Amino acid sequence: MPILAATLALAAAPAGLTVENLEPGLVLRSPVAVLRGAAPGQAVRYRNGDSRDPDAEGEAPVAQGRYVALVPLRPGTNRIRLEAAGASRTVEIGYRPATTPYRVRVVYVTGQEGDESFETPNPQDRDYRSRLDVAARLMQAFTAEQMRAHGYGPKTFALDLDRGGRVRVETLAYPLPAEELRKKDGGELWGMFYGWLDKRFPFSRNKCLVIMGFTGYDRKERKALAHTALGGGGEALFGGATIHSWPRSLREVSRAFLDATPVDPALMLDDSAYRGTMWGLAATTIGACLHELGHTFGLPHIDDPLDIMSRGFDRINRFFAPYEPPSGRNKEPIFFEPDQTARWSPYYAAQLSVSRWFQPDARAFRDADPPKVEAKDGRVSIEAKNGLALVCAQQGDPVGPRWFRAVSGDRLELPAKGLRAKMGAQAGPIRVLAFDRQGNSASVEVP
Repeated sequence: MPILAATLALAAAPAGLTVENLEPGLVLRSPVAVLRGAAPGQAVRYRNGDSRDPDAEGEAPVAQGRYVALVPLRPGTNRIRLEAAGASRTVEIGYRPATTPYRVRVVYVTGQEGDESFETPNPQDRDYRSRLDVAARLMQAFTAEQMRAHGYGPKTFALDLDRGGRVRVETLAYPLPAEELRKKDGGELWGMFYGWLDKRFPFSRNKCLVIMGFTGYDRKERKALAHTALGGGGEALFGGATIHSWPRSLREVSRAFLDATPVDPALMLDDSAYRGTMWGLAATTIGACLHELGHTFGLPHIDDPLDIMSRGFDRINRFFAPYEPPSGRNKEPIFFEPDQTARWSPYYAAQLSVSRWFQPDARAFRDADPPKVEAKDGRVSIEAKNGLALVCAQQGDPVGPRWFRAVSGDRLELPAKGLRAKMGAQAGPIRVLAFDRQGNSASVEVP
């Protein structure tokens, strides 16, 4: 079905039921719409009448008059009906799937035995595919809205999707027994998988979010085995001992992020940032996966406490739920403001906006002639035969003082002293990065 132009329209609705984060004419490039706003009553009922997805109909809880609804989309126009305490409205949202060949693949790795089970307090639970599908689409939807909020449109990374809009989860058996793999540390595992995955999914076009199904938990010692969080190049690696806390459908997302059930460390790994709850476990571990993907996109750590590339990933739940339940860190529920949730900072959103992995439409990129960046005689000289797109400067690890500017042309000179003053940098080296219009980059350290 062809995409209709200008595909966002809000029908007249009684005061009190609003959709605040969608603008007229919006066409999304990822298959989940995040609707947030104000509503009366205790729940917002939603239904996408143009989708046959089981998650196209459901309820979103309302807390202090606020709600967040997650609705799957099908290509074309989607008419979504919202109802709450007698108020109603209809939203029309367009969805045009990304056509880029640069994609994030979700990979589930087992030992050579092919045992697909994972650590869970419910031994009958074997459903990792649904959990990985939903988590990946949440990361994608979060990023799309953050990029729109920063003025870059609905850019986000593309996932490898099937015709129904669900993530294809690749299940691979590594040629070593699971018992042997559980004896390895995170660095060893990341290195072992890197070349193995690159042969199957060339990293020139693929980033792999890898979940280790063989991750174990020693209940006697209360210690995780083969649990890690590492990312870089084409591989983001994470242990699988906590995915039992992840939602299995979009309808379960708010329930998962509002589940204050205590984590029992006698039964399961508690990787919840000392919150000791199931919602904290889901938030930290899904957020950590996006953090590791950020490293594959070339982003280092940063000192912004709410950025995904710091411990801001612990707060990704706040993007998808209207409040934070009690936990080991807070005895009462927390009702937060929009600026108190996880985010991509302006500095990193700018870099992602020029990345090849964030251009939704297929195009031929030019690898030849990447930018040249030189520091000499108190000046930084930049040359980009493919045209400049963005110049950034940063200091520290994690990144502290920073500065960025969108640019055009093919040459630029910056006085190092003036640049240092603009970014508020202290004594010590700074790094200048240049990005061209083909998604290539280069950098130089300035003393």
